[in-house]
Amino acid sequence: MSISEAQKAEVAYYFEGSCNSVDAFEDDPDIPLTDDQVTDILLEKEIEMCSGCGWWLHQADLEEVDGEVLCTDCREDEEEVAE
Repeated sequence: MSISEAQKAEVAYYFEGSCNSVDAFEDDPDIPLTDDQVTDILLEKEIEMCSGCGWWLHQADLEEVDGEVLCTDCREDEEEVAE
């Protein structure tokens, strides 16, 4: 099954700015995709999950810190704990 750009955009919209799970999206009857397909779309659309809070954000809003990909809020929390 070929995945249209509109479907890819819907996947990106579903995840970005949320803490939705890949498993939950797999159950969507409108766009039947496997976990691997969803993960590939998220990588293509540059959307990743923050290791700290579990929210999905655009890669530009994330930064790698000590091997973890963190959002601004989680980076600030880590900095406060380190102080």
